[in-house]
Amino acid sequence: MNNGSQSGLERRLEILKNRQREELLDEVGQMADREFAILSQEIKNGFEYEKAEIRKDLSEALEEVFQKYKFMEERGETGDLKWIYFSFLRSSMMDDYPAYRIDFYDERDCYSYRECSGSWDFSFVFSRFRKLKEKIRDIFSCQSRVKEYETDDMLYSFYEKFHLMAAELLGQLLQDSWGDYFNIKKPAVIRVKEGELFDRTNIIQEWYLQESGEI
Repeated sequence: MNNGSQSGLERRLEILKNRQREELLDEVGQMADREFAILSQEIKNGFEYEKAEIRKDLSEALEEVFQKYKFMEERGETGDLKWIYFSFLRSSMMDDYPAYRIDFYDERDCYSYRECSGSWDFSFVFSRFRKLKEKIRDIFSCQSRVKEYETDDMLYSFYEKFHLMAAELLGQLLQDSWGDYFNIKKPAVIRVKEGELFDRTNIIQEWYLQESGEI
């Protein structure tokens, strides 16, 4: 076989491999879209039913961070609580532990050099992302046409969709009274932000607390 014929065959084989690769990606993408539709419907239908348990889980996460904050405040390391951040950890997707990071700040906001943080996995939402991710990974682990790392863009796009749902539901959870968890000595306004760590955030709730700790 001369060089021209060989290079022509190689080109045809490369075209065929690329076509098979694109077909597989398209097939898996359609499957993932269908699976996401099912999972997102589960979230919408189950939220009100499981809201009390989700709220309990969230309040435990907030309480843990608040206890740290009170200890720092008693030592004079920080001022009155003014800000709470729920930061969507994009990197946690790759670590198989999707979660929110929770940060408490005084009037210095996120510019404070004193860190007081915790985490909340919001498993009601993010466990379903893990389920979808595992299904996608399983498909690609059984073939050689597409490298596993090439699925990252697809996974990120679904993670963004789950994040949007999580942010919406978090806003609904935080509309409830949380005064019991903030035993303050004087009236205060605590603002809650949601977004990505060290990136864009939005205020999703403002709590006006009285001395009794009630909103």
